[in-house]
Amino acid sequence: MIRIGLCSGALLALGTDEIIKAAKDAGLDAIEWSADAHIRPGDARVAVETMMATLRAGLTLSSYASIYRAGSDDEGLGRFQALLDTASAMYAPNLRIFAPTKAAGQKLAVAGLAGELRRLGDKAAVRGVTVCMSLGRNTWLDDYPAALALVARAAHPFVRLAWEDLPASSGEEASVALEKAGADVALVIARCVDRAGRAIGIAGSDDEWRRRMAAFKRSERDPKMGSFALIGSAQDAEALAVEARALRSLVKEIEAPRPKP
Repeated sequence: MIRIGLCSGALLALGTDEIIKAAKDAGLDAIEWSADAHIRPGDARVAVETMMATLRAGLTLSSYASIYRAGSDDEGLGRFQALLDTASAMYAPNLRIFAPTKAAGQKLAVAGLAGELRRLGDKAAVRGVTVCMSLGRNTWLDDYPAALALVARAAHPFVRLAWEDLPASSGEEASVALEKAGADVALVIARCVDRAGRAIGIAGSDDEWRRRMAAFKRSERDPKMGSFALIGSAQDAEALAVEARALRSLVKEIEAPRPKP
């Protein structure tokens, strides 16, 4: 089952109560809470309060997101541990982080970064949390082949990808990459962009998103647990509702029982 959710970072100007209301009004299933905008790492009280408010609204938590970079200077993994503790306090099944920037990454070989991801994955596995590597411009994961190669090299059951559109790739290339990634993708961030990086909306790319949701559905490791497709950009609550309806319609179409021959 694919659950449709919202990245709280998509609505930076809103507080937690407003984001919960916007997600509920849009008919969403889940929220990914941002460490850098809404719930500070290590703030267990706010994390639990936000979790309870989310659940009371009939929503679930898909993930906890941060701009933390794997392989960064983090002695004893103290900063990562604070993120992991917070994700665990909220019972978030996924913790989303980034790869190093290209400049910083030059100091770390691919094998070294894969080893670091395994180390993070080991710590996260103890809490039952999956580390999701975000794709992003000017990082080591700024193209699909690099992302697929890195997660394959890490080869850890608690290290997966948070897939999204990359401005440098065509819609076809993005869809093919998601199909190739298969079960290595834990989250799909629905942030449809053009070649200049401008958001163009899910509703304007129905064919590509239908194909992507079908691939995401096929790759589910455990359909009973559900997968999360998260809306990663929205100008306001009204625009969020439009994107939610478009994505919901595609998922409903894909998950509809097929008539018996």
